[in-house]
Amino acid sequence: MVTVQQAGESYANYLASVAGDAGNVIVDPGDGEAIAPLVSGKLALTVASGVETRTLAAPTFVGQRLDVCLDVNSGTSVAITVARTLDSVGSTVLTFTTEGSGCRLVAISTGLLEGSPDFEWRVFLCEGSSAAPAVS
Repeated sequence: MVTVQQAGESYANYLASVAGDAGNVIVDPGDGEAIAPLVSGKLALTVASGVETRTLAAPTFVGQRLDVCLDVNSGTSVAITVARTLDSVGSTVLTFTTEGSGCRLVAISTGLLEGSPDFEWRVFLCEGSSAAPAVS
């Protein structure tokens, strides 16, 4: 079955409808705080004022998914800095400026780091109602 985003439907609601096993809600910790999901899930960001930041821990297993969307923007933007990289060129920051914009992150294995499995997030999909989140 193919699910299509309906006209006027927020990206957050669309992601929730297709989340599948990523149906767990990850709570937005607020400005300057850390996001450390142990399971796949969805995270609806709320910006209270100005420019806000979050940090995102490395994933805990291959295939872990995190659907992130900017649900409420009463400020300017929110930048999420990841513990490792988001792509092959070394990008580490996702910046959201538009309500309804979102990204799906998926965990990959990058081999071993100090004898333990090493996982990183990769941007699988970025979409926006008027502007997609920026990866830098």
